[in-house]
Amino acid sequence: MADGGNRPTTPPARPVGPRIAAATLIAGVGVLVAVLLAPSLGGRVAAGVGNEESARPSAAASGDVDDEFETSSPGHDRLARLADIKELRLQVRGVTRKALVYIPSRVRAGAPAFVAVHGYTGSAPAMIRQTSYLDLAERNGWIVAFPQGLRYADGQHAWNAGTCCGGAPSADTSDVKFINNLARRLVSQYGADPDRIFYHGYSNGAMLGYRVACQADQPFSGFALLSGTLVSPCDQTSDVPVIAIHGMQDSTVPFAGSRWRVSLQTELLPVRDTVDTVAARNGCTGRLASRAPENARVRSFTAQCPKGATVALVTVRDMQHQWTEDADAFGIDETEYSTTWLLDHA
Repeated sequence: MADGGNRPTTPPARPVGPRIAAATLIAGVGVLVAVLLAPSLGGRVAAGVGNEESARPSAAASGDVDDEFETSSPGHDRLARLADIKELRLQVRGVTRKALVYIPSRVRAGAPAFVAVHGYTGSAPAMIRQTSYLDLAERNGWIVAFPQGLRYADGQHAWNAGTCCGGAPSADTSDVKFINNLARRLVSQYGADPDRIFYHGYSNGAMLGYRVACQADQPFSGFALLSGTLVSPCDQTSDVPVIAIHGMQDSTVPFAGSRWRVSLQTELLPVRDTVDTVAARNGCTGRLASRAPENARVRSFTAQCPKGATVALVTVRDMQHQWTEDADAFGIDETEYSTTWLLDHA
């Protein structure tokens, strides 16, 4: 497919002098400590140090919950880029919400931006560590934001996607508003292209993505939703492109759905029904169909959709509940596949 010059590429590695590498690494580590351990993130030291329980507020219905970033470190090759990560704060219904924003060294005005949303029990730093987003963003000049879900009384970060997950639904947390405001700030503060702001969510983050996508006034130009399903109403007409990617071995959010998941405290709609719902809302006709054989490692399904409103489903035969970039093992690099698809369909 044509990508308008935005398809990720793999240039040859450039040598870096030892002094430059060491200085960059030290600067990156310093920023990581400042961002993740600063008192401004909750007035406490790293998790596991000090009296954490006594300092954590309860998850009240007001949503006044602890939102401190967990302490974790990206992989070796990403430490050098931490100096370019910014902490962004937004006030949403009286609660300070936070995101980590990566600005590449050669960013241009009107750059595309991606909002990478972690799952239940995950975190913004974990998304940086577990994905190649920093590498892709630096290589292609993208802006990437990693929003942080609030932490509730069970000690886990979660998003209010409807009936899932954790303490977020009962607290009625305004996560949709937070995510939408974050997307708009990437335009107003960092100069991102308002027509190329993309949502990329995993698990509970994908569930939240369905909820955001089902609103007519949301600011995103496309959604890539991995290992999630619809857990909120979706009845507003829209025309935003959506791609769902799901592992056929997923036992946490089963492809066939589940009447009740004790761990998530919710019923789960079958993924095929979720995608059909979104396709119908986008004005697509006919059933999702694939030309790939049933035993193929990766199968792509599409329907007949209006221009600019494509809905697609990708199933990965051997994948469980995970964000994978191992194309050799599973036949797909999820990050590269989804970002390319989103840019192609913007």
